[in-house]
Amino acid sequence: MEKQPVLSVITVCYQAEEEIGRTIESVLNQTFTDYEYIFKDGGSTDRTNEIIESYRPRFEEKGVRIIHVSRRDKGLYWAMNEATALAQGTWLSFLNAGDYYFGPDTLARVFSRDYGETVVYGNTVEVEAGVPYHLEGDITWIREKSLICHQSSFIRRDWMAQAGYNTEYRIAADYDFFLKTFMAGKKFCKLDQYISIFMKDGVSSTNEKDRVMETENIRASYRLTDPDSEEYRKKLEMARFKQAILDHTPKKFSDFLRKLRRIMRGMNRKADFKDENTFYQ
Repeated sequence: MEKQPVLSVITVCYQAEEEIGRTIESVLNQTFTDYEYIFKDGGSTDRTNEIIESYRPRFEEKGVRIIHVSRRDKGLYWAMNEATALAQGTWLSFLNAGDYYFGPDTLARVFSRDYGETVVYGNTVEVEAGVPYHLEGDITWIREKSLICHQSSFIRRDWMAQAGYNTEYRIAADYDFFLKTFMAGKKFCKLDQYISIFMKDGVSSTNEKDRVMETENIRASYRLTDPDSEEYRKKLEMARFKQAILDHTPKKFSDFLRKLRRIMRGMNRKADFKDENTFYQ
């Protein structure tokens, strides 16, 4: 009987020929090898799948099993659920195209010990407008917002298979999952280390209005906010205002506004790392 791996690394991708190599290299160069690697591609027509297959021999040399599925799906979180169903590892790590592990010893450091918790998470280098910021993972804020990146978390497969991502949410299903996990009384373990480098340029980063609306609707579903309250209305109004600015101003000005927003939120601390110790490009 084939031994089950400790970890299943999952990369969801679509039309990612420019980014996928960087993500794969960061996994391939890990000193930890007790994992399988699952690719769920959404039916790319560029060179994404060709690039993935070009790496197969190098992973097989390390004894790492590769699962590569390419077919159309219904979105990011739907694809992540599908990949979960293919996984055999005790733990899951979602590292989507364009994102990558902080350094070659990241997984070795994480799995140097055993855990009784359901979710293990750490810190993130969040790259926005070309600037690497420190994002401190913190479950204590989960009732208000998510400060856990799924790229910097490790989730028990049995719980993910049971709870899954709610695909009704297009942007904030990861927040819903972590909140659901917390409200179910599951335990989280915080690690004081960087796990991943997250390129903050996806849908959730550019669609402020929908992100806030989904987040507030999720909170309302757990009775953490009242959708009829004045506070709720003001949050949505502010999100619409910010979205209008992002949609109708030059990129340089939008980037400046994002930096200003980070300062106002106290989230403008630069990440403390050296380029030669990462896969940052």
